[in-house]
Order: sequence, then structure tokens, then C-alpha cells
Amino acid sequence: MRKIIGGFGLLSGLLNLAYLCYMGLNKSSHNFANGFIYGYATMIISLSLVFVGVYKAKQHHVSDTFKYGKAFLTGLGISFISACLYAFGWFIVNHWLYPSFMDDYVNYEISLMKTSGKSAVDLELFAQQMMAYSEMYQNPFLAFLISLSEILPLGFLFSVLAAAFFRKN
Repeated sequence: MRKIIGGFGLLSGLLNLAYLCYMGLNKSSHNFANGFIYGYATMIISLSLVFVGVYKAKQHHVSDTFKYGKAFLTGLGISFISACLYAFGWFIVNHWLYPSFMDDYVNYEISLMKTSGKSAVDLELFAQQMMAYSEMYQNPFLAFLISLSEILPLGFLFSVLAAAFFRKN
């Protein structure tokens, strides 16, 4: 069981890590407008391995029951390993490959607010919030937790769905 969780978690995390390294190395061509789409699409593709891992674990338990709880914990283990690698990948991107990412992102978001026609007061408040977020992201521990909060809810959802789909009674 540990081999299944570790193997599929590692593979799922490496898919995320590959995308993050690609993004970090190609920062000149990074498109913030589509970044969320590409990022979450990569997460969905990588977390689809939760289904494969839970299915393999179900096949591994041929003689006994593979109830919802065991299937859920298997998926959660795969998701957690993947999420840790994803958060570690963001650490690499933010501190070595693309250290100006957060500044570029904040500037992009502020420019969007300027073009949306918001008032100067709203714009100033938004700029202060974004700068506070950028400062918070400079703390490696907080950046790791923020990155985990991006992918773990998806991993939880995939674990629930995979466990419901592949459980044995």
C-alpha cells in the first residue's frame, strides 16, 4: 500500500513540478491571463493519478474488503505527497527560477484594476492588499502553506470521488 501511495503521489507531484519548472524557466513568455487555467489544468491532470492509485490499491486488496475509508485515505495520501511536491516546486520557482514572480503578478493585477475603471481609493486599497500578500509570500513557511492551500482542496475532492467510485463492500 505504501508503494502505491508513494509511487503515485510522487508521479503526480513530479507532473506539477515539471510544469512549475517550465513556467519558471520560461518567465519571459509567461502569460498571467491564462496562468490560472494552465496551473489548474496541470493540477487536475496530475491529481487524476489519485483515481489510478486508488484503483491499483483496490486490485491489491482482492481477497478482503476495500471500504470507503481505506480508499479515501489512499487517495488522500497520494494527494498530500503531490501537494507537498507542488508547494516545494513553488518554493523553487519563487526563490531561484523566477524570483520576481510575485512582483510581476502584483503589477499585472494592479494594471487590470486600473483598466477596469475603479476609483482611486479602491485602487489604492487593492494595491495595499496585494503588496501585503507579496510581503507575506516572502516568508518561505507561509508561501509553502499558501501553495498547499491551492492544491489540497482539489486533492481532497479527488480523494472523495475516487474512494466513492472504487470502494468494495
